[in-house]
Amino acid sequence: MATIWHLNAVSVAYLSISWCVGWLALFAWLQRNDVEAPPALLLLGDALWLFGYGAATSTYDIGARVFWAKFQFLGAGILIIGLISLTMTYAGYTRWLTWRNKLLIALVPLTGALLAWTNEAHHLIWIDIQSGNYSGISLLSFRYGAFFWVYLGFYYLAGAFSTFGFAKIFHSTRGLRRKEAAILLAATLFPFIGNLIYMSGVNFIPELDLTLPGFTLMVLIFFWGFMGNRILGLSAIPRSQAIETMPDAFAILDMYDRVIDINRTALNFLGLTRNQALGYSLQQLMPYEVPKLSTYQNSWNLQEELQLGTPEAPMYFSMSITPLYDWRKRLSGRMTIIRDINELHRREVAIKEARDLLENLNQRLVEEMTSREIAQNQVFEQQRLLAVMEVRERLARDLHDNLGQVLGFFSMQAEASRQYLRDSDLSAMDAQLASISKAALDSQLQLRKTIRELKTPGKIERRFFSKMALFIAKFEHNYGIRVQQEIDPAVRKRGFDSNVSTQLINILQEALNNTAKHSNAASMRIEISQSPDRRQAEIVIMDDGKGFTPMDFIEDRSHFGLGFMQERAQLAGGEFHVQSEPGQGTRITIRVPLRETVRGESK
Repeated sequence: MATIWHLNAVSVAYLSISWCVGWLALFAWLQRNDVEAPPALLLLGDALWLFGYGAATSTYDIGARVFWAKFQFLGAGILIIGLISLTMTYAGYTRWLTWRNKLLIALVPLTGALLAWTNEAHHLIWIDIQSGNYSGISLLSFRYGAFFWVYLGFYYLAGAFSTFGFAKIFHSTRGLRRKEAAILLAATLFPFIGNLIYMSGVNFIPELDLTLPGFTLMVLIFFWGFMGNRILGLSAIPRSQAIETMPDAFAILDMYDRVIDINRTALNFLGLTRNQALGYSLQQLMPYEVPKLSTYQNSWNLQEELQLGTPEAPMYFSMSITPLYDWRKRLSGRMTIIRDINELHRREVAIKEARDLLENLNQRLVEEMTSREIAQNQVFEQQRLLAVMEVRERLARDLHDNLGQVLGFFSMQAEASRQYLRDSDLSAMDAQLASISKAALDSQLQLRKTIRELKTPGKIERRFFSKMALFIAKFEHNYGIRVQQEIDPAVRKRGFDSNVSTQLINILQEALNNTAKHSNAASMRIEISQSPDRRQAEIVIMDDGKGFTPMDFIEDRSHFGLGFMQERAQLAGGEFHVQSEPGQGTRITIRVPLRETVRGESK
């Protein structure tokens, strides 16, 4: 026959809370790497107990209620195992939680659950079961068997163990851990207070077991502490374990300087067992170090470096001595901690050696910098002299290209004026003098411009072609020599940088002046084209004059024109070539870089 369910406020509350606690148990299990498994066991046991009790109060079927009453023993057993394990973990006794001890802890809860499921065969848990209905809530009343009291005694014993563990931590600690222990101590009292009320029969519903609500409240407080505030993560490591595993040598000496406690590190250093060390002084345990240790025999509070061993093989230690007092604040002994600092000492020696090496290197660097500074000053002086020489050479070129040309022009015009004077041709002489006057004025203006350029170096000249046209027009007017021009539009569009333009103008002036003075030419031709790689311009200056032998002019120290023209081409980053033979005219070729194209300009 199917079980008929009659849900009520109590059963719905228990079933709902069981589901919530079950999800918390799953969450605690997933977080067990942080806080171990006891919180998850507590929550799981409480969830099963709640579910069984909620199901038992949801039906009037006596068989179903007994089934769910037996089911509750599973949850209660898991819960009490979790409580004992959690207490031992929090108190720092995890080394006791071996598999053998876990089985011993679980022996009574598992036996109780097994006897509950087989109660009909022996009645060791329940002798008699009565069903009751209290305001629509189905409850059972029991007359308990012999093992139930053993089972209940184990529960009270587990509760007393947890209470004692938390009370001990509360008494022996201070600060945050003391507050935590107080919360856990109070939480462990709730289920046992509820059970006492239930067993005494003084609760408001006599058959309603208040043990389970007490356990649920305790479990939720534990969950809040262990999962929300990570209380279990702050559980104390036993003092003995901390001292035994510390890397420093630790010993406690009594008032007579005898060893009454010593850790494993110190024993390993001495090469002794605990029984061989206890009751003896350090001077007896280390007779070869008596002269050094005896100076500390009456020291009660110090911290300094200690050197042991031999001068050939010294060992360095940091020793700390702290006085110990009993509960009546009387001096009872001293604690000695010796730390091996050999590695630290070696590092300090290495650091000192490295510091000395750095100081030597720094001294050498200072000396090197001083010598470099002297050398640099010498270089600066050489650069200054070189700059002076470059200025002198530039002045020489400018004087040759400008003043020399003007004086040459004046010489030619003056000679022509003398001829007109001898021929009594006053009108021609007047025109010649006017030309000389105009040339003198132009030269004066050119001299002022040169002075301005010397005062403001770096001025950018961007009107090369217009300036070239002006020079050619003046040349044709002054000397009557026709000049043909052929200029590539690409070169005209690109143009030249300021330095290249300046040097080309001076080269062009010198070429025109040489043609007028020496070649007896009737015409000239200037061709400016772009190189195939479009990086350079080629300027060709040709005349139909009498020509000359270039080597004769280069070797003649009284002629500077060709040398200056070659220097200017080199200053412009280009090349200069002269081709000429007597009676064959002259051809001058100059190759110089074009101005770099700007982004957005077409090449």
